[in-house]
Amino acid sequence: NSPIIEPFWIGLAFVFLGWLYTTFQVVFASFGTGFNALGPGMQFFDMFREKIFFGPESIIFYLPICTTLEAGWSVKTWLESFLMWVFMIFAMMLPTLLPTLSSKIICTKKFCWFFLGYLAVWLSFCVGCIFIQWVLHTKGLLSDEMVITNSWFASLLLALVGIYQFSRIKLRSCIARNQLLVSYAETAGGIGFNLQTGTKLGISCAISCGPLMLTMFAFGLMNVIAMLVLTVMMFVETNLFYGESSNRIIGVVALVYAAFSLGILA
Repeated sequence: NSPIIEPFWIGLAFVFLGWLYTTFQVVFASFGTGFNALGPGMQFFDMFREKIFFGPESIIFYLPICTTLEAGWSVKTWLESFLMWVFMIFAMMLPTLLPTLSSKIICTKKFCWFFLGYLAVWLSFCVGCIFIQWVLHTKGLLSDEMVITNSWFASLLLALVGIYQFSRIKLRSCIARNQLLVSYAETAGGIGFNLQTGTKLGISCAISCGPLMLTMFAFGLMNVIAMLVLTVMMFVETNLFYGESSNRIIGVVALVYAAFSLGILA
């Protein structure tokens, strides 16, 4: 018999690793420029810059895994960027699964296959995001601090995501995702947890939440304030209120922000 596990703690560990790596990445990216360069609202952390984050003993400056675009796009940059996106997925998307996993005791083998299927979809999403990041950076539309430099382009991205929130594709993906989550929550002993169902859930989540993840290009890929807000939005949308009403509220917020972003992001 395969051993059993409580997948909630596994998921929580990955979430913790995601935010831990992101913290290192944010501090590393702010070196020499300050947090203000990382996106709207990040100037808040500059007041703690010298007291907490920096010092001659800081190990953060010696972390070779953190991403920087200053040296151009080498193989190392591609790998670092991939790591950055993977840990962003851990930090932002895995929290949406925790309520479903909280009451489960599952066969280790079944959960591993389920988790692998879910992550495979999001890893593919990461590859697409890295390609977008590379195109934007090489065209001069993304700064070395990983923030879109053209306020019109940022506004257009936010507006398109806002419009997407009103689409039937978004609604159908939310319904499919939540039906899958409900069916998993009602099963006992991990029945229904396998590679196929993990992949199905990953696809429905990517279609539903992927566009919201892409707004990080507008806010700044290392903008932890935007990350927190989007994580809360996706958690609420997945576990508390889903359907047309929540989609439209988020859509309106995105469109309103896009309307003002020319002044905010310029």
